[in-house]
Amino acid sequence: MKKRRLISSSRRLFPLLILSVVTGIMVQAQQELAITGTVRDAQSGNALSGVTVTGAGSAVVTNESGVFSIGLKLPAKLVFSSVGYTSLTVNVTNAQPLNIELLQESQSLGEVVVVGYGTQKKTSLTAAVSTMKGKELTSLPTTNLSNNLGGRMSGVIVKQPAGEPGNDGSNIFIRGISTTGANQPLLIVDGVPRDFQKLDPNTIESFTVLKDAAAVAPYGVAGANGVILVATKRGKTGKPMLNYNGYVGFQNPTVLPDLVNGYEYAVLKNLAAENEGLPKPYTDEEIQKFKDGSDPDAYPNYRPFDGLISKNALLHSHSIDVSGGSDRFRYYAGLGYQFQEGMWKTTDANRYNLALNLDADITRTTTVSFNVNGNVEEFKAPPSDIPFEYGTLRIFELIKYAHPGFGGPHVFSNGMYGTIAASEIFGGGYDKTNTTNIFTQLSIKQKISLISGLSIKGTVAYDPNITRRKTWVPPIHVATLDRSQTPYVINDGIFGATKAVLYQGDRQKKQLTFQGELNYEKKIGVHNINAIAVFEARANSSDSIGVSRRNYSLLIDEINMGSSSNADMTTFGISSNARQVGLVYRVAYDYKGKYLLETSGRYDGHYYFAPDRRWGFFPSASIGWRISEEKFIKDNLTWLNNLKLRASYGEVGALAGSPFQYLSTYNVSGPGYAIGGNGVQIVTERAEPNPFITWERAKKTDIGVELSL
Repeated sequence: MKKRRLISSSRRLFPLLILSVVTGIMVQAQQELAITGTVRDAQSGNALSGVTVTGAGSAVVTNESGVFSIGLKLPAKLVFSSVGYTSLTVNVTNAQPLNIELLQESQSLGEVVVVGYGTQKKTSLTAAVSTMKGKELTSLPTTNLSNNLGGRMSGVIVKQPAGEPGNDGSNIFIRGISTTGANQPLLIVDGVPRDFQKLDPNTIESFTVLKDAAAVAPYGVAGANGVILVATKRGKTGKPMLNYNGYVGFQNPTVLPDLVNGYEYAVLKNLAAENEGLPKPYTDEEIQKFKDGSDPDAYPNYRPFDGLISKNALLHSHSIDVSGGSDRFRYYAGLGYQFQEGMWKTTDANRYNLALNLDADITRTTTVSFNVNGNVEEFKAPPSDIPFEYGTLRIFELIKYAHPGFGGPHVFSNGMYGTIAASEIFGGGYDKTNTTNIFTQLSIKQKISLISGLSIKGTVAYDPNITRRKTWVPPIHVATLDRSQTPYVINDGIFGATKAVLYQGDRQKKQLTFQGELNYEKKIGVHNINAIAVFEARANSSDSIGVSRRNYSLLIDEINMGSSSNADMTTFGISSNARQVGLVYRVAYDYKGKYLLETSGRYDGHYYFAPDRRWGFFPSASIGWRISEEKFIKDNLTWLNNLKLRASYGEVGALAGSPFQYLSTYNVSGPGYAIGGNGVQIVTERAEPNPFITWERAKKTDIGVELSL
């Protein structure tokens, strides 16, 4: 009897037990639990910091030990992502700690590469493209980004014509020179034609160099000499991350001419005279004075560069940025400062950089992006007696006159300058240039729900640039030594103009760019299709104005303090406008990721040429075969990651000569003659018109093999 009651009680308790377990599970599913875990490199086992962990609208980043903690309502999915690693999605059904291992992207095969007007997976490229990550830039401290490219990407050659602060950019050549006119590549920043050289390297995400016709065809008339694409950093989902990068360094000239000193100069002059059978210009006593330095005013013993060049010129750079965001809003902001001293103490450059990139998912199908990237640069150098013709090069020319046969020491014992070079460098004049450059950009991308894979994008970019230059050239004082008196008398003198000269000018440039883009991307079984169509219009304008005054009675560097005589005043002004319109297309297809086919091109119109010759079509086609994806390779050569054959052919263009060559142009000058005692300006024909001039074309053929192990 007792046994039956026990069984009966058990039967009544079992449903209650099941109910309590189910209720517990439901409560657990409704409550937010703290999910913890550790993320490691699958190959090395090392903990990975900075890995973004997202799930159910929340996002966190792993710490230095690879540990994370995130609040979730179970069941849920967690996504682990990090640069250089394949993203991993994990289903979480309980609160047990997770041990996550991420695989590195094998030889960057999964890398997405920035190409003309879009991105492509690196494995699907059929064009000649080289890439470099932004973090590689910061490992080599340079003051101009163009100097970072040499020797780092195949086919890219850089040539630096000068090292002066503010003017130390390099000329860039991609696979040599392809045209007879302009020979520099087209520079693109965030999809818009811009100069990247003065950007903060810490704000750069990647560099992409487009080399063959298949890669540059979307840029039509501007692509003959290659294209360099720069993508700036953007915010990523996760907690705010603050970074600082800085360095301090010292610079010295790599090579200087080994010029003789005063003693060597005197000895050589005597030898030259002896060989010619002429009297020696210096006695043995004078030679000794040069050698022992007992009379530095009359017999200075120095080398021409001594006392002019600053040793260990200071260079330092600092950059700080913050980035982060949620699933709906992401941000990146950066500030940078750079200072560089020049070869002489009167030369230096300051640069300030600002970057702000915002991305917002307004809806599930609409993304708005806003970018601002600007810099302000202040450059100062000594003037020369011919400032706008030779600039600093003039000083190097004058240094060769710094020897005993032409003048005294750089500085006499009473503080007066004894050489032209020393007076120009340290005499109080200056050549200052202040440049403000701003890139602004607004983009809206809309996915079309009715057609899977279709999206449209509109971009408007406005880029103003203001350059102000002021050059103050006071009288160049060069003293001379009167040896006829005892003690010697040092007399002041002036080289060139006896009164000061001031030049001042402003230049404003503006660029307005509009891009309308239609993008279609679809995967149908083993077939992948990607197509893009772009309309681009660009308007450029430039306005320059300048004034000068001579014969300053007072050394006050303001325009209104100069001479009021018309003969001592000059003014100038010039403006220009440019327009360009282009239609771009690209269609790419691949079968199983093995057989690749792509065609692209651009229909360009430019104001340079006559109406019936200003439009040109620049097409290209390319094919590729990923041999490494074939079964007979994958099954037998497991050590081979990627082997691809590719070939391309196309035509690209370049602007020839100057604008409006199809018209008769004229010069206005004068006065050419006088009427009633008044001078009259005249008009003369500048050049014979050429109505047949049009694009310069470059035909490019490329065959390549890509291999990675």
